[in-house]
Amino acid sequence: MKKVIITILTMSIAILVNAQCSDLFFSEYIEGSSSNKAIEVYNPTSTSVDLADYVIYRANNGSTTPTDSLFPQGTLAPQEVFVIANPSAIASILAEADTTHTLTFYNGDDALWIQNRVSGDTLDIIGEIGVDPGSGWVVGTGATSNFTLIRDAAIQDGNTVWSSAVLEWVVYPIDMVDSLGMHTGTLCGTTSGPCYTDMFFSEYIEGSSSNKALELYNPTPNTIDLTDYVVYRNNNGSMVPTDSLFPQGTLGANTVFVIANPSANAGILAQGDTTHTITFYNGDDALWIKKISTGDTLDIIGEIGVDPGASWVVGTGATGNFTLIRNIDVHEGNTIWTIAATEWDVYTIDMIDSLGFHSMSPCPSCNTTYATIADTACDIYNSPSGFYNWTSSGTYNDTILNSALCDSIIQIDLVIYNSSTDTIYTTACDFYVSPSGNYTWYSDGVYSDTIPTIHGCDSVFLIVLDVISIDTTVISMPPTLYAADTSAGNTYQWLDCNMAYAEVSGATSYDFTPFVSGSFAVEITNGSCVDTSSCYQIIVGQIDSGLLNEIEVYPNPSKGDFNINFGEISNPAVRIIGTDGKVLFEQKSITKQVLNIHTELEPGIYFLEIKDQNRFAVIKLLFE
Repeated sequence: MKKVIITILTMSIAILVNAQCSDLFFSEYIEGSSSNKAIEVYNPTSTSVDLADYVIYRANNGSTTPTDSLFPQGTLAPQEVFVIANPSAIASILAEADTTHTLTFYNGDDALWIQNRVSGDTLDIIGEIGVDPGSGWVVGTGATSNFTLIRDAAIQDGNTVWSSAVLEWVVYPIDMVDSLGMHTGTLCGTTSGPCYTDMFFSEYIEGSSSNKALELYNPTPNTIDLTDYVVYRNNNGSMVPTDSLFPQGTLGANTVFVIANPSANAGILAQGDTTHTITFYNGDDALWIKKISTGDTLDIIGEIGVDPGASWVVGTGATGNFTLIRNIDVHEGNTIWTIAATEWDVYTIDMIDSLGFHSMSPCPSCNTTYATIADTACDIYNSPSGFYNWTSSGTYNDTILNSALCDSIIQIDLVIYNSSTDTIYTTACDFYVSPSGNYTWYSDGVYSDTIPTIHGCDSVFLIVLDVISIDTTVISMPPTLYAADTSAGNTYQWLDCNMAYAEVSGATSYDFTPFVSGSFAVEITNGSCVDTSSCYQIIVGQIDSGLLNEIEVYPNPSKGDFNINFGEISNPAVRIIGTDGKVLFEQKSITKQVLNIHTELEPGIYFLEIKDQNRFAVIKLLFE
């Protein structure tokens, strides 16, 4: 692998971090031989901070609780560092120390983190709490054991997600302590935008005979694992790959990987990191890079599924019989060939002078922009970047990338309105209309309803409902009227329909036998529910009292098994009628003087109707 000729003066890490310079973070970590251990904490802000507001923890060997802690004292000026050294470290480490402490009694498998005691926020982390990595966590080409790690200059804030924080460190050999006691960080408001993301094609040679080569470039500040990539070739408009190369090894930051044709000239082979049949292309074969772990296509030369004839046109040249070098202002791959074709500089056939290195311009300098917005939300607010969820009112800061790929810091003056939940216990007559008016319920049950408030938040009601339905059916068994609904809690008042529904004094039972003829109704009350029946005509004198005197019914009350002694009555007929008016038993032309009736009716009130040739009578039965 070859080193790049560096035209980039300041390279910024290509990680979407919140470049807010908001609080302290780790800037250097030394895990050297013997007791040569030190931690450096950096203040990226524009004001001095009171170190008494912070605590640094260490959790050993996968522990989920701190094994040791340091509560630093004093103040830390802007862009200055605070160094914590092992008490037994070498003199050059101790010379830079602001304090010595047992916190540095770590090995590479112990997690470290900083917490702001005022806010309770964890600000930065090295390693993973609750995870024992073995000897240490891998960091680029190094690890958290037996290496010195220095935070990349572009990092302006801590990172509590180790899987991304691990990418933010530059690796140095064991016991390298030259930079301890100082840290170079990019000032807030002047950071370079994250204008590169992953590997791309930086040179393409399609020369005479077998003089063919591909150059892959790593634009990031981190070493990448080449086994996570594959290069494909699709011949003559094919939709499926004709050949593939799975490169091996690692590729350092800002360096190139050259794939040469095995039969190329000596100048090409001298720069080759490998030779492979992937270079058996002509100008009409498409080439593309894919990242295995994500499945993303990163860059392309030509168009998959298109046969251009001899080659694709590129500027004043083509993909056949020319050397193409990626323009220095290109910072990442492009999978849209109509655009990608404009990103190459064209050179004559067999020009190989630049093979083995690549120059890329620095990312554009950025001026941080600032904005303030006022917003409201129900229960929870997701920040513009999507990184934060806030559940209470307050003033918050968030960072997004603006159109120039620079930081835009947004202050959000936030008001959170909360949804409400309430339980309603209620009784309704016949039906209940929900608070929103969207539902009508006719039976007992537990229901839910939602009403949006003025702020768009939901008020959710749980309604425990008891519906009272009054049956106003009246059974007319002259000379007596019976209310069919005998539910518990009912009260009754009989009314004289001919007297403007005046109450009949003392008529407050479910049954009513008037003394005079007339039209009558019953008003039934249960709790707050009131309903009135239709009017029923009763003509006094319809029942033959003499017939009642001749009949004996016993036992009454009974359990449904009783006798009727008809005396001298001949050929009578009997019926048993329920309170709902239904005939439940009937027998005609009875010849016995004493009739035994056995029923299996439910306990309750029933009516026994007896008729002879010209008379009839009604007797109330009670089954227990």
